[in-house]
Amino acid sequence: MISQLPDPLICHVLSLLSTKEAVGTSILSTRWRSLWLWVHRFELSHWEFLDFNAFVSFGNRYFDSTRLSCIHNLKLTIDENEASYLTPWIDALVKRKIQHLCVRRTGGGSSFHEMPLSLYRLVSSCPVLEDLMIDVLRNDAKVYRVHSRSLKRLRLLDMECNAKLDISFDFGLEAFDESNVSSISHIRNFLPGISTVRDMTISAFTFQIIHHYSKLEPLPQFDCMTRLDVIVCASILQWLPTFLERCPNLTSLELVM
Repeated sequence: MISQLPDPLICHVLSLLSTKEAVGTSILSTRWRSLWLWVHRFELSHWEFLDFNAFVSFGNRYFDSTRLSCIHNLKLTIDENEASYLTPWIDALVKRKIQHLCVRRTGGGSSFHEMPLSLYRLVSSCPVLEDLMIDVLRNDAKVYRVHSRSLKRLRLLDMECNAKLDISFDFGLEAFDESNVSSISHIRNFLPGISTVRDMTISAFTFQIIHHYSKLEPLPQFDCMTRLDVIVCASILQWLPTFLERCPNLTSLELVM
């Protein structure tokens, strides 16, 4: 009776199974042989395969560029092996209009995997992206540039004191609203995450939001900050000393009005 259901409904049922179980249905009959390839939600982990080549071969088939379906949700776990295969995989995900993507690397190797540029183009071209988390590797000298008009939550993990940060972030607000509890919570969660950077540049609107937020809740200490570039308007210039009090080790300050 299940085989009599339309393909989209069967694929939805398969999306509720593990990857191994979904692929295993391909042996049921000729009709089921390729249905798993059209599942919109998938988890792909290298440890589920006998060796590295089997993992890459499977991924190449699943991310085949000739497929027309969308991939909505993917959790991808890779190891420390060479990862040139990631570029065509990520390119395929961008074309498939990926909605949720999680890429993790396991293993104790010292090599790093550079994400293809198409992944960052995905951020800038997505008109509804609201939540982005970047896990910054230790001693990573790369520049991370995020440009999004819809972003409301940005989380930077493992950011060290030698980091530089240039932020122009409106937290999804056209103007600060004290009654917007959700946005206040976003600001509260965001500020401690950037409090460990050494060199910071803050846009005028972001600085205004921080200013209004400080009237409701105390700001975190920016103990590591030694250099600050900030664009300020005359109306909040008198508040600047209050912010500077949270930066006890600041040695360089540049103001643009």
